[in-house]
Amino acid sequence: MIFSTAFTLSAVWLLGEVATQLFIPIDPGQRSLDRSEDHPYIRTDWVPGFERDYVVEGIAGQRGTMHFKINEFGFRSSSMQTQHKPEETTRLFFLGGSVTEELYLPEEKTFPSLVEKQLSHAFPNRRFECINGGISGYLAADVLALFLYKVSYYDPDIVLVMLANNDLRYGTLPSYDPIRRTGYRKSLYSPGYDEGWKRDLAKLLKRSHFLTLVKWRLINRIFPPDAERYKTPLEQFEAWRKERRMRPFTEISESESLGDFIRYLEDLISVAKGHSIRLILMTEPFVYQENLPPEIDEKLWSGWLGAASHYTVNLSPEFLLRESHRFNEALRELSRKHAVELIDLEREIPKDLDHFADDVHLTPQGAARAARVIARYLRNTI
Repeated sequence: MIFSTAFTLSAVWLLGEVATQLFIPIDPGQRSLDRSEDHPYIRTDWVPGFERDYVVEGIAGQRGTMHFKINEFGFRSSSMQTQHKPEETTRLFFLGGSVTEELYLPEEKTFPSLVEKQLSHAFPNRRFECINGGISGYLAADVLALFLYKVSYYDPDIVLVMLANNDLRYGTLPSYDPIRRTGYRKSLYSPGYDEGWKRDLAKLLKRSHFLTLVKWRLINRIFPPDAERYKTPLEQFEAWRKERRMRPFTEISESESLGDFIRYLEDLISVAKGHSIRLILMTEPFVYQENLPPEIDEKLWSGWLGAASHYTVNLSPEFLLRESHRFNEALRELSRKHAVELIDLEREIPKDLDHFADDVHLTPQGAARAARVIARYLRNTI
């Protein structure tokens, strides 16, 4: 019976695949494949050449839509035109998570792009390429892998790393496992952690022409994904904020991931020194504070981790404040211990809604402030 059912399903899939390939072609652009999970060591990476228009209306005071583009090398940078660094060029990579990636800011308003502009103005006889290698959801382990298996091949002179929030949050999950990190996946459109069959199904759907159509025409109508359930990113953020306010906060003493966070960064420091690449750590800014104003509390959402399997995690602002301080202090100690440069960005960005769109993501004004701090430091030390 089981064999017969499996044979029938396989036959239906095979016939459906052939029929749809021949008679119902799909425009490759319709798949909207933005991230790749095919690399054996890099957990998730931008697809080279990906382009998309995002509705940024209402996000950090912005209006209308914004064109997002990844270059042919898989980075967010319009100035990087070649694999090998051109002569008389200083190439800087900015690595981290969504705070670095700045998905909903135009490239020219992101702090890596602004740093490039300011350095070029300060040193008119030199060329600078400030390359944004940030990826939403990235952990310290992911940045280490990206550096080893991708960034180091593009002749970097300086690598600036900003991390904390994602590692902190991941370490609060009951399923936290620093070894089998494939169980962790923060997708672009969900604040939750996809662990298990959904990940495998998504990979299969991306490859199958027939199953993609089944997903679009049937599954998505019954269980619409976040990208279709919400008309704009702002609407989705508001839904997450509502979920956060409706749920009780989870009682957690501390994030379990700090030790692994430090370990991976120490490995990164060691590798960078071995390659004679200048590494600069940066503390990650956040809006959490004592006596949090109500208008700021209403903007928070990243403490809500969504439903993962049979449990739910909702982190309080007090917990996030305490743990954010703990992770950033660990970065300062790493800098002292290993004689690595540090830009203490967290202490330079005012904790208000002029500079923050939510918990940790910067507004255009916040990104401009970060760029001034980073560019000032580089101008004095380059």
